[in-house]
Amino acid sequence: MQSEYVLLCSPYRYNSVLANPVNKKFVEKELMSVIMPGVNITTRNMLQTMLETNYGITDYSSLKEEIDKLEDGRYHALEDVSSFIDGIGTPDVKDFYLSLNSLTGSQLIKGFDDCRIIDVLTKSYATRLITKEEFEELFTKQTERIKNSYQTWEQYLASCVMGKLLQYVPSSETITSVEEYVVDVYSFCIAPTNVFSYGTFWANHELANLTAFLENFLPEEIVKELKSVQNLVNYNDKIPGLNAPSNYLIAYFDEKYIDTKLIDTSRYEYLSNLADYVFWTPLVENNLEWLITEKNLKEQDTILLPAEFASYYSASEFWDCYKKYPELHNEHIFVMFKGVFSINVIFTEEAAYSFKKKLFGKAELARTPWNQVELNTSLDLEFKESRIHFDKKVISDVSPVISEICLNENTLSSLNSNERKALENEWQQKMNEFLKGIPQRIREFKGKK
Repeated sequence: MQSEYVLLCSPYRYNSVLANPVNKKFVEKELMSVIMPGVNITTRNMLQTMLETNYGITDYSSLKEEIDKLEDGRYHALEDVSSFIDGIGTPDVKDFYLSLNSLTGSQLIKGFDDCRIIDVLTKSYATRLITKEEFEELFTKQTERIKNSYQTWEQYLASCVMGKLLQYVPSSETITSVEEYVVDVYSFCIAPTNVFSYGTFWANHELANLTAFLENFLPEEIVKELKSVQNLVNYNDKIPGLNAPSNYLIAYFDEKYIDTKLIDTSRYEYLSNLADYVFWTPLVENNLEWLITEKNLKEQDTILLPAEFASYYSASEFWDCYKKYPELHNEHIFVMFKGVFSINVIFTEEAAYSFKKKLFGKAELARTPWNQVELNTSLDLEFKESRIHFDKKVISDVSPVISEICLNENTLSSLNSNERKALENEWQQKMNEFLKGIPQRIREFKGKK
């Protein structure tokens, strides 16, 4: 799900748009997607903890309560902005606040609260604390209100900065510091591609005045550093950098002493987009990854993908195994299923490959075109087993994360056999529909090339 209104929480959505090249594809993926890139079972739990720690948000009711507080300004640490500015004794500092305040219009420090409203809303939906219907209800109401409250992006962002400066709380692992927040807004101001031009609800997205004010406010060395990064990057529609893995995945490779040369950078972007479109995004959108991803996501994933959708370990294992099948590279490998000791099945654009064992020697690849592939699921909640079968052979066997569908041991044990079987059948059918749709999604993806 994409919406240009997600740009309203852009200071929280991406640390610095100067870290990577910015074009339309980047904006749509990183800044306009309601479901943040990289959300999986592990990160979802981290986001849930953050929302509960910072705001007490655990469900729809508590989310709505916090949004009402933010909308009403009940978090304001300072009500009288004019008196605060009048009391500033340092002329340069006073001039900065007067200049910034002049850009905010009548909104003053309200933008920071509005920015947080969209941030907690999208995060609550990404963590499944609220349903799609509940999200759309709140999101529509708030974005319409915000759209009608400001006239330009500069006014909104100036109000965001003013609010952050005057509603200061100590930074922590889950709370962005004042400097980080302001630097992130400034990086949007000087990015060669104005990401806010993708938002149509405010026609004016010029940021020249805000840029000048922030340059006077930020330490000179930070401004120089950001501008030096800005000048190093070539921002065109065709950007070699987009073929590279994320900085986070590279850092994981370095941490684990894995050779980054394993990654096929010439195909990385294509394979990642293919895996995302055909496999990962529909898996997440249908709340099915709990059936296929291990409870412990550290180093035992059964599903391997080219990017860190499931985990960094999953991606590193994908590329380690990828090098072993050069004969399949032109067919574009986008998913592998790993057993205890070796790969069980490989999915490419053209076919699914299993292995025929030999009495002596290396097992041979057995090719099954997608129009002949048969995949199905079995779920046993009593014995905690979730399996995917390919041609009657088990290719994925995990202990499902039942907490993802609001189950625990007590509620599970309270179900009688018929209730449990009905629940198993419901999720098996959903997973089977997802698996059955793989060939069609491959055709759709190839048609978009």
